[in-house]
Amino acid sequence: MIGRFGGAQPVERHHVNLSGPCQTSYHVVHPSAVSVDCWPRVLFSNHQDSHAEAPYSLNGFPADTNNLTAQPAPQMISEGLVSLIRTESVGDVLVITLDDPARRNALSLDLNAELIAAIDRAESDSSLSAVVITGAGPAFCAGADLSQLGDSRREGLIDIYAGFLRVADCALPTIAAVNGPAVGAGMNLALACDLRIAGASARFDTRFLSLGIHPGGGHTWLMNQIAGLQGTIAMVLFGEVLGADESVAAGLSWAATSDDALLHTAIDLASRCSRGGRQLAIRTKATIRSTALMSEHSRAVSEELETQLWSMDQPEFAERLRAMRAKITSRPDSAATDRQ
Repeated sequence: MIGRFGGAQPVERHHVNLSGPCQTSYHVVHPSAVSVDCWPRVLFSNHQDSHAEAPYSLNGFPADTNNLTAQPAPQMISEGLVSLIRTESVGDVLVITLDDPARRNALSLDLNAELIAAIDRAESDSSLSAVVITGAGPAFCAGADLSQLGDSRREGLIDIYAGFLRVADCALPTIAAVNGPAVGAGMNLALACDLRIAGASARFDTRFLSLGIHPGGGHTWLMNQIAGLQGTIAMVLFGEVLGADESVAAGLSWAATSDDALLHTAIDLASRCSRGGRQLAIRTKATIRSTALMSEHSRAVSEELETQLWSMDQPEFAERLRAMRAKITSRPDSAATDRQ
């Protein structure tokens, strides 16, 4: 989400690394900076008497005040800085977790860089066939960090968009496992995925107009493509905020689950993409996107024909055809013919 910032001082991030078997890194964030979702940023330190301002919410959700202490970094990168995402391969699915819960996983330049690198890795790794994106802590993604715009607002906004635009361009099938509020640009990240599964705590909130700012990052286009004109107008113009079940009813999400079942459900669904082989999934996704822009059925027939012929020359198809023939010939009444 794009938000307002109180105070002219830039956000300062310091990383304090503690040696020992439990290496810990803490964020120290300038207290005058206000987060993009209008929660004041939390001031952390590695002292036991660290203090924090309680976050508050403008979208009607109760603020999470139970975890206001410094957060240990779940993963260290080579430079000794805190990684803002975690990645885990589950079978042939890469799970990307936005892991900056103190800032509600807001899209910063650092987080974007790691997100882009993770998508690049997924595409280049032949053992991976799909991607699931989720958030750590109470939020999926609270929006965009506009404190990092720099001297050029135009270039700064483009840099902020880069993370979810890279997800939108991912060749592999992608699923957003929305575990909490997805706000503004954070909603763009969810919309950039091919499919959304909503946990019980999910909230979909465009919120741009509530903050006096025009939608950005192609938000209205994404909304129109997925939720249609009525859904877009209701959410963007009239400020409707949808929960998990409501998002399914509006066509914004494919399914709603409990929070505990969310990630398992998303991974299970994502793992099905490789049932016909990785390249077939990639090509089928590309075809779905290209035919969606076509106005004539005949063009789609021609578009699909060439790729269907390609798929029939692939080893995965030959293997399944052999298995099907073996199954048919093993039956007493094996007069059935091969079918596509």
